[in-house]
Amino acid sequence: MDSADIESVLSVLEAMADAELAVAEFYGACSRTWESEQGFFAALSRDEMRHAADVRALARILADKPEQFQSLRHFHKAAVQTFVAGVKESAARVHRGETPLERVLHVALDMEKSILESRFTEIVKTEEIEYQTLARRIMDETRAHKANIERRITGRMKDRSN
Repeated sequence: MDSADIESVLSVLEAMADAELAVAEFYGACSRTWESEQGFFAALSRDEMRHAADVRALARILADKPEQFQSLRHFHKAAVQTFVAGVKESAARVHRGETPLERVLHVALDMEKSILESRFTEIVKTEEIEYQTLARRIMDETRAHKANIERRITGRMKDRSN
């Protein structure tokens, strides 16, 4: 990768770490709002905070070993920033009590399904083991988040129909 590509990818990874922190704050707001779901949302928030740290670690690995990476897909930092703004607005609505839990679960699922959460590992190609391990962990946890949120939605729908 040339230096311009490296700087671009590093900038996007930093924005993605900020996105993970914004999602963590959204889940934190949810955990403080719904006592019955506090443990569920607090666990998601902790995972997202770890994802932010992991994304920053990915950036450090790339910066330290740029010769081991190839640029694959271009993400634009502005797109990530738009995602972050939307997540922050969703968290603010939760804080203000404007969003019911059922809707929040669907918003959370949309966040976990977003291109930023589900495909950011496609930005670069590498055989670097530490990078691959961290990226795989983020992806595995994101898949688990989606499945857990889907189960919560399904459970709430069943409870309403009974």
